Parts: sequence; C-alpha cells; structure tokens
Amino acid sequence: MPVTSLFSRVNTAVLRRLRGLLPAPKTRSADAPANRQVRNDLIHLQLANRLSRRPAIDPNGTTVVTVTTHGARIERAYIALESIARGRARPARLLLWLDDEEIFRALPQSLRRLERRGLEVILDLNKYKVHTKYYPYVKSVDVHVMPLVTADDDVLYPREWLSALQAEHALFPNDVICFRAHRIPVVGDALGPYKTWAPCNDSHAGISNLGTSVSGQLFPATGRQRDPGQGRRIPYARAGCR
Repeated sequence: MPVTSLFSRVNTAVLRRLRGLLPAPKTRSADAPANRQVRNDLIHLQLANRLSRRPAIDPNGTTVVTVTTHGARIERAYIALESIARGRARPARLLLWLDDEEIFRALPQSLRRLERRGLEVILDLNKYKVHTKYYPYVKSVDVHVMPLVTADDDVLYPREWLSALQAEHALFPNDVICFRAHRIPVVGDALGPYKTWAPCNDSHAGISNLGTSVSGQLFPATGRQRDPGQGRRIPYARAGCR
C-alpha cells in the first residue's frame, strides 16, 4: 500500500519547527519572533497539562495514535502528547509505550495528569527500540479496524495535524498517509544510495516512497486477524508518498 504525502497540500513547516522541546536559547533578534511563538506554545501546553480537564481522547474518534519515549525524554514527552490532545480531532486511543520498567513505575506527574484524561501508558519489555512506537500495538490487537497513527515525542503538533491525516485517509483509504517522505530511486537492479533519496515534493503515491515518522504517519487498518501461529500480524508491507 503506497504512502500518501501531504507535503504539497499542507504547510508542514510548523510540524517540524521544534525538535528538542527545550526552552529556546538566546538568539539574534531576527530569530526572536519564531522563538517567541514556540515559547508561547510551550507555555500554553504546560498550562493545559496542569489545568485542563478536556479529555485527551474522543470516544467517537476514528484513529489510534501511538508514541514512545525513553530515558530523560520521559520528563518532556507530555508536551508532544498535549499538542495531540488539543487537536481539532482527537484519537479514540492515545498510547505511550515504554520499555523501561523503572521509568514506568515512576512516571512524572505530567503523565499521571494525562492518564486521568485518557492517555494509556503501557509497558512492553521486548526491547523493540524504535519499533516500540507501533509494534507492540500491532501485535496486541486481534483485528485492526482503526487506522494507526504514529507520532514522535519531541514535536509540537498543530491543531489540524490529526484531522488533516484523517481527511486525506478518507480520500485514499488504502494508502499510508504522511506529511513527509523520501523517494527511493532504483539504479539498475538495486536501490540507489541513501544520499540520493530526495524528499518528496509532490503527492503521487508509489511503492518507491518512504514515509518518515517525524511529522506523523497514518497506516490504514487491514481488518485482518493476526497470525495465530506467530502471535502477531505483519503490518503494512509497503511504504511510499502521494
């Protein structure tokens, strides 16, 4: 199933405006407006975490959003989660996967507050590393009926992030939808070198397109049962961009 990129349809600069979710360093005055916007966004999300009673999930939602974090990043993961929770569309489930039992048993209060609003924090000790973001969920569900959306723990997502993915999914229900992707060239009978994988700048679906997860990806539900012999199902065999 090809990946659909919204790169040419949605302004994704805001999706990638902050990678560290740390207070902005002192910069030249030319950078101040952008940094001020980020600081204001951070303040609003911090206040929301302490004061908001709005559920982070929607019982009538149509997607499942999964995230993972590790190490010291656990202390600021709530910022990305709050940015998802404030969205115009909210997921039916918002999952944070951890693979460290010590961290799981000593969650910061910021995540405890989100738990009370619907966040699910789940421990999985299989050490899937980067795949912890999605694979424990994939193998935990017998029949997938909702699209799976992956997100990162260090990105501020705008309010229209999830609704935009869902709207594009409605148009192309069999495609993997993403905001950012690279196109993999084929040279002869082999894949081209990594340095030649150019960012997608159009919205044409194709198996040669590789979605990148920073800005989020939506994987359509297959409705298939997991393989009873393996205790899991193989997710989404092809990736690409529209």
